Order: sequence, then structure tokens, then C-alpha cells
Amino acid sequence: MTPAEKAKGWMTGDDYGDFLAQRVAAAAVKAWKSRKPGGVSWAIDQAVVGYNRRFVYMDGSAKMMGGVNTPGFDCVEGVEDHSLSLLFFWDADRKLTGMIINVASPAQTEQGGNLISADFWHDVREEIAGRHSKEVFVFPQCGAAGEGFPQSKIRGRAESAMAQRKGITWRREIALRIADGVDRALPVARKFIETAVVFKHTVARIDLPEKDPPALPFAKVDSVKPAEFHMLRLGDVAMVTCPFELFIDYGMRIRARSEALMTFVVQLSCGHSEYLPTTRAIRGGGYSAEQYLVGPEGGQVLVDEAVKRINALWP
Repeated sequence: MTPAEKAKGWMTGDDYGDFLAQRVAAAAVKAWKSRKPGGVSWAIDQAVVGYNRRFVYMDGSAKMMGGVNTPGFDCVEGVEDHSLSLLFFWDADRKLTGMIINVASPAQTEQGGNLISADFWHDVREEIAGRHSKEVFVFPQCGAAGEGFPQSKIRGRAESAMAQRKGITWRREIALRIADGVDRALPVARKFIETAVVFKHTVARIDLPEKDPPALPFAKVDSVKPAEFHMLRLGDVAMVTCPFELFIDYGMRIRARSEALMTFVVQLSCGHSEYLPTTRAIRGGGYSAEQYLVGPEGGQVLVDEAVKRINALWP
């Protein structure tokens, strides 16, 4: 940062992180001290938001956001996760007060420029407010989505044209998909509000095996030891956080082995420790799968440790 920028009061990324953490902590303390009787309910639905953005070619190589309009294009490398994980919160009169929405996609419909934006989550909030109430708080979560992206390169032109024919932006199209899923799930969730739930929280700091050398010239850190994870139980629901851009397979492994009825996996929490690619991705190479701090061996340790700690919350 230049002296002129500092003089204007501009913040570095680290400065802003400290600034934000202090205010989030203060808000959490205030919320805890002012808590009132209420209820919670979970639901699951579907919304096509995130698409796999790693493409494999006939020579076996792979590339993130690579071209597909070429005879050398073979296939999309991995899976996609279109699940919509939802947690609803209610006051004592069973009035909806807020919701957690977890989708396996970063909010990156707008690329480049100097715009600071919530991206499609702004449109989601507007859509929820218009359908329900401005008082309903929307808390977004990014699920395991290391190779996820909110636009398709396979059918992107048709989807973009379809949005234009509707007279809306692609951001608004995503918001409609998410809000429609919320509205399908909400009537069911309303019937199963729980007012007395098991609440547990645990923190783990784990030394994951790291690539040696990490070879991350663009990284801000050269080690993630120890990596910080949070596990939470709220009734039938488990929540686990990690600091990586976690490839989708790892999130699926955790959810498949979890004792919880519903498991929310949250990436890029408690720091940013770069991508955590799969063995399949490393075979193809390319951005996100050549330069990383923790690879598949560490990814499996992450899965095993997360599952062990989640399941310990269900004695």
C-alpha cells in the first residue's frame, strides 16, 4: 500500500480482517446477551448455482476455466453439488426471523474491476426480503466448492440468453433459483420447529500433512499448521468449517459419514489456506491443482478428523 493510500484511510487486507473480526465478535456477544426464546428448523432442497469449472482434455491435461469449444475438450473433471442446505430461525410466535443458506459455489458472477459487492447474495437478500420481510436476516455460507463457479461454460451462452429474455441479470437468476428453493422448503420447515435442541461446539487445531515444498509463489502463507476447524451441533444439524477452498469431493465424504441428519460444510472459514485439490485434479494439473499447501493426503486427514469430531457430538 502506498503512503497516499494510507493517508486516505485505505486498509490492507490484513487490516480489514482485524477490523471485521472485532465487529463480528462484538455482534456475536451482543446477540448472545440479547437472546430470546425461539425455535430452529432445517430443510434441504436443490438450486443449480455452482458448476464445475475444471475441464479435461484429450491429452489428459486439465485447466480451470479452460476453453471447451475445441476438438481437444474431453469432459468436466469432477462432480457438482446442487444441494441447498437451509437452517431457519423463528421467534416465540413462530415468526420467521432469519435463515442460513449454504450453497456449493463462491459468489463470483462479476469478475474484474474495483467493485466491492456481495455479488448474487445481494440479490438473494433482496428476493427474500420481497417475498417475506426485510426483517428476515439472510446468512450466506459457501459450501465445499473449490472447483465450483456460478456460471457454466458448457451451456453458459444459452443460460445467459435465457436470462436476457426474462429481462433479468444472471445474478438475479441465481437469486430466483435460491429463493424458489427456500419457498419450496419453508412450509415443511415451519411444521418441524424445535424449541429445545442439543447445542454443542468444539474447536480443533490439526497439523495436516503439507506439500513439500509448497511452491506457492502467490500465497500469503507458507504453512497452515495448525489448521483451525469448528464443529457445531444444533439439534439434528452439524456444521463444520475449514480454511481451504475445499474441492467438492471432500465435502461429500464428510456429509456421507456424518452421524448428523444434516451436515453443513463451510469453506474459507478461519483464514484462507488456498485450494485443497483431489488426486484426480492433481493428475490433470493446472491452476488450483499444481500449487497448493495441502493435497489429497491432508484432505483425507481433514475428512477423517472432521467426521470423528462431528460424530463425537452424537454420543
